Amino acid sequence: MKKAKKLISVLLILSMLLPLCFTANAATVTQLPFPDSAFFEIGDYSIHYRFRPSAASEHKGRFVFLHGFLGSTVSWKPLSDRLIQEGYDCLLVDLPSFGYSTRETAQVHPIPREEIVASLMQELAPAEKWYVAGHSMGTTVAMNIACRYPELVEALLLYAATSDTKTKFTNLPDPVLQVYGGVYNVIFKMIITLASNPVFGKIIMRNALYDANRDFETRQKYLEPLKLENTGMGILFMRKRSTPLDFEQLKQLEMPVMLCVASDDEFVPNDSENAIRLRNSLPAHTVYYVMPDSTHSLIESKADETFAVTFDFINGILH
Repeated sequence: MKKAKKLISVLLILSMLLPLCFTANAATVTQLPFPDSAFFEIGDYSIHYRFRPSAASEHKGRFVFLHGFLGSTVSWKPLSDRLIQEGYDCLLVDLPSFGYSTRETAQVHPIPREEIVASLMQELAPAEKWYVAGHSMGTTVAMNIACRYPELVEALLLYAATSDTKTKFTNLPDPVLQVYGGVYNVIFKMIITLASNPVFGKIIMRNALYDANRDFETRQKYLEPLKLENTGMGILFMRKRSTPLDFEQLKQLEMPVMLCVASDDEFVPNDSENAIRLRNSLPAHTVYYVMPDSTHSLIESKADETFAVTFDFINGILH
């Protein structure tokens, strides 16, 4: 018992000291993660993104894609592959604390995620409108962009959306949260190390309610950015600093809105209180799809079907 207490004490001391050794930004990357990688600098944040221009002769518009929890730009590759062939520019963004973007800590002066993404959209296409798409956690950011910056949004597309916008740890001062973050860093690194193993990786993904049948190479692309320093801490700060949804404002949105949900979503069950509240809070003109035989990771595991639903929605707007 005394040895266990001593070990816990050592871990707590380390958790307080280790964060001081880390810079505010994501760990240095010696080379760009992808050939089309770029970074957007805003305040204390360095935001990784990939801009994939249309591969068709006719330019039809532009998408910005916002990934879900533990996701990154990799999440949207299947859908963006199809859309660039149809004439759409695609902007894939790593939200703060994920992918290759800055990990939030007490040293990072907070900027709301929706403000960061809106600033990047305006930087790349001033005074132009975008199709704003989000998956899971990213739908909250997408909806906040639509509410706060409607002049930038052509249409709002939500996949496996969640309305669980309660901010966590709101009463904890940043220095205290930094201590918790140090402990989370240690725990998170252990989980990621296990997930890098082909066998344990499938078990962890299955329990996380994501598609456990992804090939090992694809899973490694997900895990690489999660190995960056302060990812565990960044998740805690992200939860504290995330902007809650304004459900009344959401209901008043005038742009076209699509909600696509998975029939077998265990992470955001369609009959859950959060899912029902979100459906009831979206505008009356929202187009609602239920993807059959699909799970929470439908944007990848059902990429062809997701593209078909997305394309039908866009054509319905245009015609």
